[in-house]
Amino acid sequence: MKFLVSMAAAAVLSVGGVFGGDGRGPGGENILRKAWTCTPEAGALLAQWREEAKAYRPAAGRTAIYARGQLKYGAERSDFLHAWYERPLHQNTNYQKEDPESPFLNIPAWRKTVETIRLGKMDGLGVCISQSSRGYVIPRSVIPGGETSILVELPYAYHDGSVEKYVEVAEKAMNMPNSFRIDGKVVLTRYPKVNEDQLDKADAFRKALDAKFGKDKFIVIYYVGAFDGPLPDGPMTAEFLLKSREHLRRVLRKTDGIFMADWSVYWPRRYSAAFERNVVAPLLQAVLSEPEFAGKKYLGMPISPGHENCYRWCYSLDSTGTTMFTERMETMTTLRPDFLLCCEWDEENENTHIRPTVSNGYVHQRLLRHFVDKWAGRPFEVFPGDDTSIPNLVLSYRKSLIAGEPIEAEVRNIPDGTFKGQTFTMSLRWRNREGRIVKSYPAQKISADALENAWFVSPASELAAERVIVPELEVAWNGGRYEKRSGFWPLDINAVRSLDFKWVKQALREQATGVEGRVVAGEKGSDGICSVSGKVKSGTKLRSIEVLEGPDTVYMYDPSMAYSIPAGKIAFRFEYQGYECATNIVSGRITVRNAPGVELAKTPAGHRIFENASDGWIVKKGRWLNAWPRRLFFYVPESSVATGELAVDLSPVFKGTFRLADALAKDVVGVAGPFGSNFVLTRYLTQKAIPPPCGVESAEFSFKMKPIAKTSVLRLQTVDENDRVWRSEPIALGKPSGATKTFHVFERDLEKVSEITLDASLLDEPSYDFGDERGSVLSSPAGRAFWGILGGHVPQVTGFGTGESAYGNIVASYVKPNMPGWEDTAPTRVAGPDGKTALHFKGCESAALPQQLFPMFAGFEVSFWVKPDVVEGTYALLGAGTTACEVFMKDGIVLANYFAACRYARQQGSLVRAKGPQTPLVAGKWRLVRIVFDQSEFYVEVDGQKGKPVKASAYQHNARYTALGAANHHPCFFRGALSELSFRVR
Repeated sequence: MKFLVSMAAAAVLSVGGVFGGDGRGPGGENILRKAWTCTPEAGALLAQWREEAKAYRPAAGRTAIYARGQLKYGAERSDFLHAWYERPLHQNTNYQKEDPESPFLNIPAWRKTVETIRLGKMDGLGVCISQSSRGYVIPRSVIPGGETSILVELPYAYHDGSVEKYVEVAEKAMNMPNSFRIDGKVVLTRYPKVNEDQLDKADAFRKALDAKFGKDKFIVIYYVGAFDGPLPDGPMTAEFLLKSREHLRRVLRKTDGIFMADWSVYWPRRYSAAFERNVVAPLLQAVLSEPEFAGKKYLGMPISPGHENCYRWCYSLDSTGTTMFTERMETMTTLRPDFLLCCEWDEENENTHIRPTVSNGYVHQRLLRHFVDKWAGRPFEVFPGDDTSIPNLVLSYRKSLIAGEPIEAEVRNIPDGTFKGQTFTMSLRWRNREGRIVKSYPAQKISADALENAWFVSPASELAAERVIVPELEVAWNGGRYEKRSGFWPLDINAVRSLDFKWVKQALREQATGVEGRVVAGEKGSDGICSVSGKVKSGTKLRSIEVLEGPDTVYMYDPSMAYSIPAGKIAFRFEYQGYECATNIVSGRITVRNAPGVELAKTPAGHRIFENASDGWIVKKGRWLNAWPRRLFFYVPESSVATGELAVDLSPVFKGTFRLADALAKDVVGVAGPFGSNFVLTRYLTQKAIPPPCGVESAEFSFKMKPIAKTSVLRLQTVDENDRVWRSEPIALGKPSGATKTFHVFERDLEKVSEITLDASLLDEPSYDFGDERGSVLSSPAGRAFWGILGGHVPQVTGFGTGESAYGNIVASYVKPNMPGWEDTAPTRVAGPDGKTALHFKGCESAALPQQLFPMFAGFEVSFWVKPDVVEGTYALLGAGTTACEVFMKDGIVLANYFAACRYARQQGSLVRAKGPQTPLVAGKWRLVRIVFDQSEFYVEVDGQKGKPVKASAYQHNARYTALGAANHHPCFFRGALSELSFRVR
């Protein structure tokens, strides 16, 4: 591999570490925000406030710890496959059998939740009990073995006569013996954040409470910002601080306290402990120390270990290993709020989890216990079940990286009274699949008696040719040594694209021992399918055995075969979803015809939408089309596929017939319906649900899979009955092509451009010709990971990343009923140039494509043919959101915007804009457009004529799903035709 510096390095950042520095801190994502600095007058004012803050005393006397609970992602659920990058460590399908009657909050899963809350020495869960089904938490939280405190959150609705609803919820909280109370008063919080001018109902709510229950029965706290408006573009001024203090006074006069809910302490993704401790904390404490409020008003604070969802926003807060969580908790040690509300116990797909997960283990519980003991002044306790001959260290790093990002590996010590007086000397190495050490770092030392961490940092680009690497860790102390060379999560190094921003956090005391296993993949057949076999042996019973392709589970071992595809049969999945509109009622029948021997996967008895029938399903009336995917599974003998059909009659929304042979031959076929809907039939190769715990010590297995991309990596993963996780050596399914390609990447923290040469097989370069062989599905030779869909949601096609809230379509949230043409949101196919197929757009039409087609760190070239119907006005042609790259046409001139993350971080103007040649496009005529960004120049070319280049090198902030014919936020729907879209790396 060639790894050459092609441009001079930019100025070294003043905050955090950089490559070649001391290696003890992460790098340039935490660029100093101007508002995190102060003018001399502001600095003097804060010094005065810090003196005033010394009088602050928490009104409650101690800090209670709660976590917000969605409650709908319980450990009993078996549908975490293909939808989540994470799943609960305690997931157990058998919980469904133990408590089959629970419509919500499965009892054994709830007891396991409470057991874990206690393990983390937390006080309980925060729950909005007025939400659908959340009221079940009231009886569940008092059952034997499930007793826990509940912090009641008020209904989210605020401007719709909700005072009466608030009183109703307050009465329920009053009647709960276990609702969170301070000084005998029931605490009520209201999420999400409200502006100060929205607190007009606080007085009305207080009067209603006093009238019904008497005075001083409740503590009502609203989520509010700490500052009077957004942070300034420049240094913090004394005037701004004084205005913010007065803002908090006004809030406290209307409410019983403050719940500080803004993201001012994060920039652009990472946490600034210095800003919160030196500015936010004295501001809050000084106000609460004033005679008017001291001892009478309360303070709540949020805590999050990270926010790494890429389905909706790519990722918002980088957990930075354990650093964000740990440093924020250290801040709370100084701030001493009355309570903390952690986000989130069980959030879907956002990876804000406080509960144990497969990637995190019990790391968050370990940290919580440490701080609870510290705040209580107690000696630290050893985590139950720990082997104290092993240091209480945690190794963390991102599971998957892109060339241009740094490898950031953190080792964190959590002191618990063991190894007193010792110093740990730690050595980290990365090896490749052949066993060769490809990167090692100087050893680092940390104290066993301190909550310290060490960082091992280097560019991912220099190891991109390896594709996947495995960590080896050695820890030495006086008289002892710990060494681990296998079993950790293998780290993917991707050339240009990765969708997984999750950190894996691995406590050394939670590592499985005595496990051996491997997976082997056979050659691909003509249909692209290959056989995978594996075996595993453990000295402890295993709860789950699975094979992952990247972050997605593609196989789970099931000794009973009850959850497997029946032998000799082909599995199919039918799915539909669309845009939210309560008037679009979907009802009717879905029938499998002409398929002798078909086996239908019956839907659960409590399912609210489908009713099982002998030859299919009845879709009940009263359910409307929306962004929630609705799925049905069935199995057909191989001999019946040729004649089999799926007949769908969901009139008036959709009526049509799918040939099973088409789905078998083409993997996925779809038909676009009205209102952003798609009806998609998929040949399915994996289980539809997670099987029960397998309870074996050894297993051999085989299954068939079709890799979703040519760069796919497989690994075997096991979880044993003691919650210990183990990973095998990885295998890469791609093969070298023998051809090489040179391209350029922006090194995020070094802030320079590197030139890299790799085998072409490691590069993803999708192209689309928009043919109709798969109906509404837009395929690409690059692999199914890059397929898209007309007017719909990408996960319907790729089979991974599903969820609520319009996942897979960045336009869906902005298409509203009664917009002109909103019924027909899928473009139609027309003739393009050179006999190719084009997509024609009008009204509210768009197509949805996957994320990061514009590489986040690499240079690129995007080309397509365009024929506008009209040129006057502004129209979107292509884009991945306002924080990535977007292409527009304004009065016939093609424009391209690149969101430069470093500029954004420094508040210097984030957009780099390139304009095409001044000769405008002409309505009714085809033109070839090229957008080129080679990490030196950014320019637009039309029919070979180059617009003025803009000098630039940068990386994108958030690359979301890609929209064709529309744009995020302000769709600016295109009127015209597009053809032959391709993405290349430069």
